[in-house]
Amino acid sequence: MADGKAFRIGVIGAGWAADGHIAGFNMDPRAQVVGVANRTRERAEATAQKHGIPHVVGSHTELLTLDLDAVAITTPGKYHYEAAMDAFKAGCHVICEKPMAMNAQEAYEMQRAGKERGLAGAMAFTWRYPARFQRMRALIAEGNIGRVQEVHAHCMSPMGKISVDGWMSRLEEGGGLLYQLASHEIDRVRALIGREAERVCGREKRVVTKAAVDPKTRYFLEMMRWRPDKPIDEYEMVEATADTGYDIIADFEEQTAAVFRSGKGRGENGRVIEAYGDEGTLILREHELVRSPYGERKFERIEVPEAFRESTAHLPYLHRLWAELIAEFIDLMEGKESGVPTLWDGYKGMQIIDAARISGAEERWVHID
Repeated sequence: MADGKAFRIGVIGAGWAADGHIAGFNMDPRAQVVGVANRTRERAEATAQKHGIPHVVGSHTELLTLDLDAVAITTPGKYHYEAAMDAFKAGCHVICEKPMAMNAQEAYEMQRAGKERGLAGAMAFTWRYPARFQRMRALIAEGNIGRVQEVHAHCMSPMGKISVDGWMSRLEEGGGLLYQLASHEIDRVRALIGREAERVCGREKRVVTKAAVDPKTRYFLEMMRWRPDKPIDEYEMVEATADTGYDIIADFEEQTAAVFRSGKGRGENGRVIEAYGDEGTLILREHELVRSPYGERKFERIEVPEAFRESTAHLPYLHRLWAELIAEFIDLMEGKESGVPTLWDGYKGMQIIDAARISGAEERWVHID
């Protein structure tokens, strides 16, 4: 808390991610959400009413006049850089949604701005917080499978033959699976192995090239749940510029290889991470963590409590992840030891995403400094 009082929090954006951030802050007595900013005032007012937030404004610059301690940036990626830089200049701590920025250069400048001012900067990488992932990370750190030699991270997405027009279908606004999924999976692999990528070979996939214009669909969940309600040929169609998947090979330090893959489809599991060590293998699926000794194909299930922290065990699954993320962000604001993903983590992930795009365009390996 700031001088014994709850930190004053402002939220930029009023979509699905904003609800998650607000729920997380509302579960921590050290914070109070006092304002929400959104270009569509009606949406902001609905969010404020839902969560009991006293102030509604139309821009992040107006929000920063409310004597805030921190802001949560939950808008599409196109707007993250300006909002974060302005927030740091105003003396606010920042927690930012993914993608951190539109490219690694913006991301580097964002993390540097916070560091130079002594302000906390964090990334909302909620997929670090499932209890099974935390257990997998602890086992690897303990040497349970020996030295990790290779990691595979896969996540397929059940897309339709066309998408709906919106920021998720527009690469120039931060849409696409490289920004939206790879950001998380790259962060999880870095967290597991504690090493940095040295070179990348990759490509974007783009199998959905058209988007239907539907004025009723504007926000993330609406876009994810959209289905045509009339024949496709009755919609106005525009180009979908965002990627629909990726294939990435990354060579990390200490001769560790990582493979990242996503695309259009649905397998038995959504997110899967496989870690191969010189003494065994760990595989994290959506609902289980299993282990096999090196050279064997017999996998044993590792029992893991549903919640990593007892204090969040009673919460619904997604709220549990938000609560644990926000609690660690507030720890960072208070100068305590914290495991929250930082803006530096976001920057290192953006380096890999940039390198994958360059690699695909120029058909070569791209080295990372």
